[in-house]
Amino acid sequence: MRYNLAQLYLASEEPARAITVLEAWFGQADSPPASAWLLLGHAHAELADYRKAIPAMKRAIKLSDSPPADWYENLLAMHYELREYRDCTALLERMIRLFPDKDDYWRQLSGIRMTLNQPAQALAVMELMKRSGRLTREPELIQLAQLYLYQEIPYKAARLLEDAMKAGQIRKSADNRTLLATAWALARERDQAIRSYRLAAQASTSADVDFTLAQLYLEDERWTEATRALETALAKSGLKTPGTAWLLLGIARYELGSVDAARDAFTKASGFTRSRKSAHQWLSHLEQQS
Repeated sequence: MRYNLAQLYLASEEPARAITVLEAWFGQADSPPASAWLLLGHAHAELADYRKAIPAMKRAIKLSDSPPADWYENLLAMHYELREYRDCTALLERMIRLFPDKDDYWRQLSGIRMTLNQPAQALAVMELMKRSGRLTREPELIQLAQLYLYQEIPYKAARLLEDAMKAGQIRKSADNRTLLATAWALARERDQAIRSYRLAAQASTSADVDFTLAQLYLEDERWTEATRALETALAKSGLKTPGTAWLLLGIARYELGSVDAARDAFTKASGFTRSRKSAHQWLSHLEQQS
């Protein structure tokens, strides 16, 4: 009767009374079953008393021959509420072994690893998901690419992004193309980086994408392409380093033999503190040549 009464109290949203009756029942029961410990755990959880709920839930799981997934999920939620992330990690690893088809467990484990500042372990989890075909959604694929970049493995990031774009798993948006271009650049794959930045610049309103593309052209001494990219960057709003852009444009124009256009660019560059000194040096150089 006490056990049934405790169930009624909990169903009536009176967890404190349920706990009182249950504890009295536990004092007389010879071997309380898993369901009783589960009930006690739920009652404590209803009161947000997770410190007491967790041991009860663990006891219920231990006594059960085959505890269902939701029992583990409830226990995980309690650890998470207490920010016991290391306990979450151990529990999730156990849950994955028991219920390997539950993709959300893999995602949660990767997220907890990042919360614990363990990017290498988070990357390992996501790689396992990718290999087993669990990683197909765009946000997760992008997250994996970003983890590769964070771990200084840019080639894998670029390869993943490019393959996923070809497969239609990742949209060919300006942001995604820029991320791909960044990955190729960090991987020192200049041709792929230039190609990707060019496509990103066509789709993006960001002046900085054109500016980065121009820098790659300058490194290859492709003065005409660099000039075009810098002029496009300066025509857009929001460029972070306009003085440097004008200075580089002046250099590119000078290399193309357009001295008057170069002088105009250097004059504009001299109006910015960051580029003023170099711009004056170039202007002096042009004066000496004239």
